[in-house]
Amino acid sequence: MLQARAGIRLHHVPYRGGGPALQDLLGGQVAAMFGAAGLLAGYVRTGKLRAIATAGRRREPLLPDVPTMSQAGLADFHAVSWDALFAPRGTPNPVLDRMHAAIQAALGSDAIRRLWAEQGAKVELESRADFARFVGNEIARWNVIVRTANVRLE
Repeated sequence: MLQARAGIRLHHVPYRGGGPALQDLLGGQVAAMFGAAGLLAGYVRTGKLRAIATAGRRREPLLPDVPTMSQAGLADFHAVSWDALFAPRGTPNPVLDRMHAAIQAALGSDAIRRLWAEQGAKVELESRADFARFVGNEIARWNVIVRTANVRLE
């Protein structure tokens, strides 16, 4: 998506997680990386890394002086990671409802919200139906990007 929107060519270097990628970035083996604000913000604050832009729709609270990609000139550019809990197909609705309620209660607590915010994560409480729509929209959006960029599995 960045290549297409910015009109540039990048070389993808696959890593088994943000930690190894960060080490190679700090060591000069790679020139840039997309990474979680919680992982990178401390290095930006100490001057070991320079943040160019963030990929969310809004500025990152951990990096308030860093513009979003859209603010930096790539209109409507957003690419954020998210985490979720999934259950096997066929799990009974009463079980899903009970799990959802327990998770919503835990994630809604001030202590959990603070803990996640310190790591650069934002807790979003959604209904199961709203989340299902979100996942469907993400799949459709990224399918277009994958086809447009001609991405192939290695």
